[in-house]
Amino acid sequence: MPDQNTETGTVNTRKRRWPMIVGISIGGVIGALAIIVLLIPAIVSSGIAQNIIINNLEASLNRKVQIDGIHMSWSSGLDIKNIYIKEREGLPGDTFVKVKRILIDIDFFPLIKKQIRINDMIIDRPEIVLQKDKEGVFNYADIGKPVEPVPTPEIIGKSVPGVVKKSVEKPEYNPLVIPALLSDIKIKAKISNGKFTFIDHQLQEETIIRDLNTTLNIDSLDKPIELKSAFDIEARDEIEHADISLNVSLAKDGEISPGNARGTFNMKTGFTQITADFDMARFMGEGGAGLDFVMNVDLKELTRKLAGMLGLPKGMQIEGTISSKITAEGQLEKLISIDGNTEVTNLYISGGPFGDKPIRQPGIRLSQKADIDMDNDVITVHKIGIESNFAELFLAGMATDFKNTKKLNFKIFLNLDITKLMSEIGGLLPEDIEVAGTAQSNIHLKGRQDRLEVEGETDLRNLFAKIGTIGPVKEPEIKIKHDLIYNLQDSNLELTNLSMKTSFAEIKSSGTLNKNKEIDLNMLLASDIEKITQNLQSIVSLPQGLNINGKIAAEINANGSVEKELKLSGTTILHDINVTGGPLKDKRISNLDLKFMHTLDYKIKEDAVNIEQMDIVSDFFKMESKGGIASLSKEMNIDYELFLNVDMDKTTGQFAGMFPPDINMMGNGIVELGINGKLSAQENENLPARTTPPQTGASPRQNSLVGLANGGVRQAGGLSGWYEQINLSGSVSVDTIKYDAYEIKDFKSRFLLDDGFFTTKDFAFKLNEGPGTISASANLKEEKPSLVFDMKLSDVFINQNMDLLAYIVPVLAAPDGKISGKLSMMFNAKGNGLNWQDDLSKSLNGQGEIDIKDGYIKGGKITSKILQTFGKAEEYEFDNISTKFVINDSKISNDDISINGKDFNIGLSGWTSFDGQLEYSADAEAVGKLIGGDANRILGGMSKGTKLPIVITGTINKPRLAFKWPKPQEIGNILQGILGNSGDLKQQTESTKEPIPAVTKETETEKEAQPKKKMENVVDKLFKDIFK
Repeated sequence: MPDQNTETGTVNTRKRRWPMIVGISIGGVIGALAIIVLLIPAIVSSGIAQNIIINNLEASLNRKVQIDGIHMSWSSGLDIKNIYIKEREGLPGDTFVKVKRILIDIDFFPLIKKQIRINDMIIDRPEIVLQKDKEGVFNYADIGKPVEPVPTPEIIGKSVPGVVKKSVEKPEYNPLVIPALLSDIKIKAKISNGKFTFIDHQLQEETIIRDLNTTLNIDSLDKPIELKSAFDIEARDEIEHADISLNVSLAKDGEISPGNARGTFNMKTGFTQITADFDMARFMGEGGAGLDFVMNVDLKELTRKLAGMLGLPKGMQIEGTISSKITAEGQLEKLISIDGNTEVTNLYISGGPFGDKPIRQPGIRLSQKADIDMDNDVITVHKIGIESNFAELFLAGMATDFKNTKKLNFKIFLNLDITKLMSEIGGLLPEDIEVAGTAQSNIHLKGRQDRLEVEGETDLRNLFAKIGTIGPVKEPEIKIKHDLIYNLQDSNLELTNLSMKTSFAEIKSSGTLNKNKEIDLNMLLASDIEKITQNLQSIVSLPQGLNINGKIAAEINANGSVEKELKLSGTTILHDINVTGGPLKDKRISNLDLKFMHTLDYKIKEDAVNIEQMDIVSDFFKMESKGGIASLSKEMNIDYELFLNVDMDKTTGQFAGMFPPDINMMGNGIVELGINGKLSAQENENLPARTTPPQTGASPRQNSLVGLANGGVRQAGGLSGWYEQINLSGSVSVDTIKYDAYEIKDFKSRFLLDDGFFTTKDFAFKLNEGPGTISASANLKEEKPSLVFDMKLSDVFINQNMDLLAYIVPVLAAPDGKISGKLSMMFNAKGNGLNWQDDLSKSLNGQGEIDIKDGYIKGGKITSKILQTFGKAEEYEFDNISTKFVINDSKISNDDISINGKDFNIGLSGWTSFDGQLEYSADAEAVGKLIGGDANRILGGMSKGTKLPIVITGTINKPRLAFKWPKPQEIGNILQGILGNSGDLKQQTESTKEPIPAVTKETETEKEAQPKKKMENVVDKLFKDIFK
């Protein structure tokens, strides 16, 4: 029983204590919160909080931050003193932002009642320095940009069968409700003695806004919001005062009400006056004028005072005035009309990029007239126009469902006088650019907010264009049609059709370009080559008198990224090409067809192109090539290979007028070429060609052969620049080439250009059935390349048309006669320079041997004259003609040309110059044996090796015989031969003190010798002439 009473008492005691425990707990929490709240000012004012704030600011601004003190209290608010943000390194100046004091006197307790009470917000003496460096980058560009919010994706409901969708009604726009926290607001703010400095290091301009004092008063959202600002603008040592005021009412009864919004704005400076007055209530009821905007600007003063802020090019000056007036009136429930005009008068822009060619415009007028139908959600633009003395632009159309899909339907018209435009803006373009003509555009713009379609035409008429050395181009009319679709949602551009038609060509293109700048474009080109050369003759340069006609068609596809890699592939066809006149003279090329196939990748960042295919196909040849070129815009690094297969029969037929009439090529010609190395634009300049004048006395055929040696050979100077960096390797083979007296078969050679050194390998051929080899090399790194040449021929059949042999053995000059035999020859030479006339002909040195067997000469100009002189027939058979010759001093010299005939032998010695001049003497003993009788005894009396005073002179084609007085000792020998050996005569001859002057007597060798004359008369006449 006592125990039971004890337990009951304990329970009652516990029941009485738990309310107290709960109360104490709640009181403790409230007390803790109260303590925390009371400690907040102390925490904010502590050095720890100050350091945290400074560190966060430095991290976000990338600049050093200094704050002298932060003080907070519940009674006086927040007070921050001496904020200093230092400019980052690398920029001139020390200050980015500096504020003397920020004081915010806020009542915290009204926040509990959802009221904002800022009794005073004072920003004292703020200073901000904005700079733009010489590259055009602002000093605040390194400060982190805010992250753009990710748009919420649209949820599109799927259609359900059997469920009829309700028609979408126009949404009702309710007044905007102000958040409860802002429903009762009172703010009084002030900026005192502020200073903003704008420095443009590009223009070396500085603009300062000083003594900035601004006040903001918001007593309540139901009352007008007032903003007033006054400051001075200092620039170029001049000061301009400015006043700005704004008075706006946006709400009624705690709600934002657009229908009751009203306000005024005024700005006044020495160069700008702006006044705006709007009252939405005036649009209610019967309606009226609810907007009135007026602006007047003096451009000269504006650009002078704000040059550092506007960023105009250095030295540029703008003069003129802008006057603008825009009004809006009507009924908000029905229709509001907007009407306005803006005029720019006496516009004058000079200096800077315009230099001494300023732009002058007496007047530019901008006008706009539009209606806004709020009830039907339609905006009708009656006119937006720009008019000047060189252009007229007109836009009109409608925008419907503007609050939702924003459907657009506009037309744009443009009339542009390009000639007048160029006269006005000519100072912006280089002096060597001239453009004239007119342009007219008619464009239809339609679509909705996520899709825009553009269709239209542009006509260019009487176009004249000249750019530097290109042009002038004159075209009576160019028609451009454009049809494209732009998807605004994913930034894709679809080019349905873009075509251009001129008098000489038509181009069509279509394709796509997406937001990643990936392109897929197809282009078609059709043109008349004759019209191209006529209309673009200043661009397409042809030799004088050359005429080309035919058709050209091309299909090209470009796809890839315009920032990374583009691939170009396509086919170009030249059809029915005919070429006449000019260098062809009376020859022509007819019905030529060519097909080009090309596929290449251009890597933009690497500035390199990979050529997968660059082929040319025709009826008579096929070329295949591929490779790559790196660093296109700098020093090109080339790795390329080419294969060419030519049908020589068809080539000869196709270009019959291009080759000499007696040339014939048969079989196939094959060229393989590999190219690698570096080539710069400067080293790739064309060098002037040097031509060789005709050789004196040489035949047309000989001159053409010499011309082949010179044709296309450039001056040596400057070649080493790219020959040292380009390496070539390849081979050439031709089945058969017949030209005049030469038939070349099985022509094969490999060649190599390595580090500027050119060599041939395995150079072999058959010349007139006889095998031949050639070895050649040239050091192209030298200013005048050193050349080495070696040739061997065996058993080559010769004939009378091999004129080049006559330079070595003059008796073989018989173009009107007949020559036969088998030639074997060895020849090696060295020289310097690639130009024959100026260098190689003067420096060439060499030696060689010739051996001709079992031959026949009839009608040879030299042998016939010798034989005719001594009454012999003009025909001469020989077993062997041999000689060793030397090339030096622009001559081919022979000490002993041995002609071993069937009946007699003849020896000649002398020289032939490269220009065809010659001088040879016959061996006296040999001629004596040829004549026989007393002449043999007389001439045989001459000492061994003595040359007969019969000298062959003139040229290869016009040789002549001349007689010279012999030397005194030779006269003695002749007399001894006539009178017998006489010591007295010999003594008398040797004692002659004064030499007898040599006299040359030319005979009329052009007359034919009389074969019927007796040999004695011939010998008698010969010696009478000698001793006359």
